[in-house]
Amino acid sequence: MLSTDELRRRPSRRPDYAAENQALIALAQALATSPEDIVQRLADTALSLCRAHSAGLSLLEDGDRKSNFHWRAIAGQWTPHIDGGTPRDFGPCGTVLDQNVPMVCSHPELDFPYWASIKPVLEEDC
Repeated sequence: MLSTDELRRRPSRRPDYAAENQALIALAQALATSPEDIVQRLADTALSLCRAHSAGLSLLEDGDRKSNFHWRAIAGQWTPHIDGGTPRDFGPCGTVLDQNVPMVCSHPELDFPYWASIKPVLEEDC
């Protein structure tokens, strides 16, 4: 997993303020008209704005005493894994919380062996 320190050394893309503005307006409209769908809309928007292969949101929930992250919204190649998840105490999402920094995860199976069977393989495109 790469921390933000490594990410700062990389060249960045130019901001697309028009696309970001349109996305914020669309999200605000979606929140006003169909708040039950907002988590999926956030994933769809992240996929588009980041020009990624997949995007998603994982949530800690009270139902299992916050012991697992639940993938409640996924867009792109990882869509078949919706409602899957990872343990809070042994997974990339938990590592991000424990380190308290944004991180990029590429090839999580190297740190978390149970990811080896998950397809498609999570790779970072630079």
